[in-house]
Amino acid sequence: MKTEVLRRAFGDDPFSASEAAVVMGIQDPSSTLSRLKASGVLERTGRGRYRFASLDKWQTIDSQLARENIRTTRSDRADTLSKLAQQRFQMWLDTGYLTRTGDRRYVVRMRPRSGGLNVRRR
Repeated sequence: MKTEVLRRAFGDDPFSASEAAVVMGIQDPSSTLSRLKASGVLERTGRGRYRFASLDKWQTIDSQLARENIRTTRSDRADTLSKLAQQRFQMWLDTGYLTRTGDRRYVVRMRPRSGGLNVRRR
Protein backbone atom coordinates (compact mmCIF):
# COMPACT_ATOMS: atom_id res chain seq x y z
CA MET A 1 0.00 0.00 0.00
CA LYS A 2 1.28 3.46 -0.84
CA THR A 3 0.91 4.80 2.70
CA GLU A 4 3.14 2.04 4.04
CA VAL A 5 5.80 2.75 1.41
CA LEU A 6 5.76 6.47 2.22
CA ARG A 7 5.77 5.85 5.98
CA ARG A 8 8.80 3.54 5.71
CA ALA A 9 10.69 6.00 3.53
CA PHE A 10 9.97 9.25 5.37
CA GLY A 11 8.53 8.45 8.79
CA ASP A 12 7.40 11.73 10.37
CA ASP A 13 9.77 13.90 8.31
CA PRO A 14 8.36 16.24 5.65
CA PHE A 15 8.86 15.23 2.02
CA SER A 16 8.31 16.73 -1.40
CA ALA A 17 6.05 15.44 -4.14
CA SER A 18 9.06 14.60 -6.31
CA GLU A 19 10.62 12.57 -3.48
CA ALA A 20 7.34 10.71 -3.06
CA ALA A 21 7.28 9.98 -6.80
CA VAL A 22 10.73 8.38 -6.61
CA VAL A 23 9.79 6.27 -3.60
CA MET A 24 6.46 5.12 -5.07
CA GLY A 25 7.95 4.55 -8.52
CA ILE A 26 5.45 6.70 -10.40
CA GLN A 27 5.87 9.79 -12.56
CA ASP A 28 3.04 11.97 -11.26
CA PRO A 29 2.10 11.46 -7.60
CA SER A 30 -0.30 14.41 -7.42
CA SER A 31 -3.55 12.40 -7.51
CA THR A 32 -2.31 9.91 -4.91
CA LEU A 33 -1.03 12.63 -2.59
CA SER A 34 -4.25 14.59 -3.08
CA ARG A 35 -6.39 11.57 -2.10
CA LEU A 36 -4.26 10.93 0.97
CA LYS A 37 -4.43 14.61 1.94
CA ALA A 38 -8.22 14.71 1.44
CA SER A 39 -8.67 11.65 3.65
CA GLY A 40 -6.61 13.23 6.44
CA VAL A 41 -3.60 10.91 6.20
CA LEU A 42 -1.23 13.63 4.98
CA GLU A 43 -0.88 17.30 5.86
CA ARG A 44 0.43 19.89 3.47
CA THR A 45 3.26 21.84 5.10
CA GLY A 46 4.10 24.06 2.14
CA ARG A 47 4.03 24.20 -1.62
CA GLY A 48 4.69 20.65 -2.76
CA ARG A 49 5.70 19.56 0.77
CA TYR A 50 3.80 16.96 2.78
CA ARG A 51 4.10 15.02 6.03
CA PHE A 52 2.02 12.42 7.80
CA ALA A 53 -0.71 13.73 10.08
CA SER A 54 -0.71 12.55 13.67
CA LEU A 55 -2.78 9.42 14.20
CA ASP A 56 -5.37 11.17 16.37
CA LYS A 57 -6.24 13.48 13.43
CA TRP A 58 -6.88 10.68 10.94
CA GLN A 59 -10.57 10.60 10.01
CA THR A 60 -12.34 7.68 8.35
CA ILE A 61 -8.94 6.10 7.84
CA ASP A 62 -10.21 2.51 7.69
CA SER A 63 -12.52 3.12 4.74
CA GLN A 64 -9.94 5.26 2.94
CA LEU A 65 -7.25 2.60 3.35
CA ALA A 66 -9.65 -0.06 2.09
CA ARG A 67 -10.36 2.01 -1.02
CA GLU A 68 -6.65 2.60 -1.54
CA ASN A 69 -6.03 -1.13 -1.19
CA ILE A 70 -8.60 -1.88 -3.90
CA ARG A 71 -6.95 0.70 -6.18
CA THR A 72 -3.43 -0.63 -5.70
CA THR A 73 -4.01 -4.39 -5.48
CA ARG A 74 -3.88 -6.00 -8.89
CA SER A 75 -3.95 -9.68 -7.94
CA ASP A 76 -7.49 -9.85 -6.53
CA ARG A 77 -8.95 -6.80 -8.25
CA ALA A 78 -11.00 -8.87 -10.72
CA ASP A 79 -12.48 -10.99 -7.91
CA THR A 80 -13.35 -7.95 -5.82
CA LEU A 81 -15.00 -6.12 -8.71
CA SER A 82 -16.93 -9.21 -9.82
CA LYS A 83 -18.29 -9.67 -6.27
CA LEU A 84 -19.35 -6.02 -6.17
CA ALA A 85 -21.00 -6.35 -9.61
CA GLN A 86 -22.89 -9.48 -8.51
CA GLN A 87 -24.14 -7.72 -5.39
CA ARG A 88 -25.28 -4.69 -7.40
CA PHE A 89 -27.05 -6.91 -9.96
CA GLN A 90 -28.80 -8.86 -7.19
CA MET A 91 -29.95 -5.58 -5.62
CA TRP A 92 -31.37 -4.57 -9.00
CA LEU A 93 -33.17 -7.91 -9.31
CA ASP A 94 -34.68 -7.37 -5.86
CA THR A 95 -36.27 -4.08 -6.97
CA GLY A 96 -38.60 -5.93 -9.35
CA TYR A 97 -37.66 -3.97 -12.44
CA LEU A 98 -35.89 -6.99 -13.91
CA THR A 99 -37.58 -10.39 -14.18
CA ARG A 100 -35.78 -13.58 -15.14
CA THR A 101 -37.57 -15.39 -17.99
CA GLY A 102 -35.02 -18.09 -18.71
CA ASP A 103 -31.36 -18.97 -18.67
CA ARG A 104 -29.56 -15.66 -19.20
CA ARG A 105 -32.83 -14.02 -20.34
CA TYR A 106 -34.53 -11.14 -18.60
CA VAL A 107 -37.45 -8.78 -19.13
CA VAL A 108 -37.20 -5.19 -17.99
CA ARG A 109 -40.42 -3.98 -16.37
CA MET A 110 -40.12 -0.24 -16.03
CA ARG A 111 -42.99 1.55 -14.36
CA PRO A 112 -44.05 4.43 -16.59
CA ARG A 113 -44.81 7.78 -15.06
CA SER A 114 -48.41 8.93 -14.95
CA GLY A 115 -49.18 10.43 -18.32
CA GLY A 116 -47.08 7.95 -20.28
CA LEU A 117 -43.55 8.12 -21.55
CA ASN A 118 -42.10 11.28 -23.00
CA VAL A 119 -40.26 10.45 -26.20
CA ARG A 120 -38.41 13.18 -28.01
CA ARG A 121 -37.44 12.60 -31.62
CA ARG A 122 -35.28 14.68 -33.87
